[in-house]
Amino acid sequence: GPPGAFPRVAYSRIVSGEIPPEVFEGQIVMVGATTQILQDVFPTPFAPRRTMPGVLIHANVLDTLLSGIPIRRAPIWLVASLAAVAGGGAAWAATALRPLTAFLLVAAVALGYVAGTHGAFRWGRVWVEVFPVPIALLVPYVGVVAKNFAKEQVEKRRLSRFFSPSVVKEIVRQKDDAGLGAGRRRMTVLFSDIRGFTSMSEKMEPEEVVTFLREYLSEMTEAVFVHGGTVDKYIGDAIMALYNVPFEAPDHAAQAVRTALEFQRRLQPLAERFAVKHGSELRCGVGINTGDAVVGTIGSRQRLEYTAIGDTINLGSRLESITKDFNVPVVISEATWLEVKELFDTRYLGEVTVKGKEIPVKIYTVMDRTLDPAGQEGMPAAASISS
Repeated sequence: GPPGAFPRVAYSRIVSGEIPPEVFEGQIVMVGATTQILQDVFPTPFAPRRTMPGVLIHANVLDTLLSGIPIRRAPIWLVASLAAVAGGGAAWAATALRPLTAFLLVAAVALGYVAGTHGAFRWGRVWVEVFPVPIALLVPYVGVVAKNFAKEQVEKRRLSRFFSPSVVKEIVRQKDDAGLGAGRRRMTVLFSDIRGFTSMSEKMEPEEVVTFLREYLSEMTEAVFVHGGTVDKYIGDAIMALYNVPFEAPDHAAQAVRTALEFQRRLQPLAERFAVKHGSELRCGVGINTGDAVVGTIGSRQRLEYTAIGDTINLGSRLESITKDFNVPVVISEATWLEVKELFDTRYLGEVTVKGKEIPVKIYTVMDRTLDPAGQEGMPAAASISS
C-alpha cells in the first residue's frame, strides 16, 4: 500500500520511554530510515512524491507474503488484445465520426483505461501495463486524421475549381458529394465571352495574353461565386457558369442576371487599362438561359468533370453569340425573363431562330442604369433574325 498504509513510530520515542515495549508485543517490527538524507528512498506507484522509503517497500513485500495475495501481472495477451481493439476502434472513430466527437471518444477511452489500470492495481492487486493501449489509440487515430486531412485538402482543391468557398465548405462538411452525381434539374446557365478577343490576342505576346486572362478570369469568377454560381469551365476567355447547382437556390435566374451585370461593372477598369496598353476596346457579351438540364459529374473512367448538358445549355451558348448582333452586353431567354421580369429593368429584343431549333426564341436584354443611364438607346429595335 501507500506510505501511510503501515503505522510508523519514531525510534526516539521508544528510546525515551514515551512508548513502552509492550506495545510491540506479538507484532512484526521493521526498523529502517525514512529520511531523504540517507537516500534510502525509491520510486513506486503508490508514493505521492514518486519515492518511498526502502523499509516501507520491504513492509509491502512482507505483507504480500503473509496475506497470500501477491500482485499479479495482467497477461500479455490480454493487454495486446485490448490494444488491438482500441486501435481498431480509434481508426473507425476517426473515419466514421465527426472530428470533435472522435477526439472526445478516443480521449475518454484512453483516460478510462488509465483509471482502470490504477484501480486494478490499487484494489485488485493486478498490474496492467499502462502505455500500450493509449499508444494503440493514439497512433491509428493520428494516422487516420492526417490521411483524412490530406484527402480533404485535395478534395477542396478539386471542388474549388467549380464552386465558391462556401459551397466547397458545405460539401466537405456533409462528407457526401452524392449531390454531384448526374441528374436532371431545373437550372440557369450563363455564358460569357470577350468580343473579338482572338484577333486582339494575335497582336499580343503570349505572356501578355496569359497575364490578362488570369486577371480577367479571376475577376469574373469572383463575381460568379459572389452571386452563388458554379464555374463549369473556361474555354479560352469564355466562361460557362451554372446556377441552382449543386445546392438549390430558388432565385437562380436572378443570381445569373446579377452576375452578368456584375461582369460589366468589373470589366470597366480592366477595359480602361487594356485600351491604354493595347489600344483596343474590350467588351464582354453574356447569354443566359433557364430550363432543365442533366448536371453532375460526367465523363469517362479516366477523366470526370462537373458539368451540365442538354438543350438548355446549347441555347445559352447561342444567346451569348447573339449579343453581337443586337449590340447589347446581355441577352436572356424568355424562360429567364419570366423569372426575373419583376426584378430587373429589361427590354424585349425580338425573336431569333438559333441553330438546332426550328421554333423562334424570344429574347430580352437586361439594362444596368448605373452603366448606361440612357438605357442602351443605341441598340436596335425589336427584330427577328436567324443565328
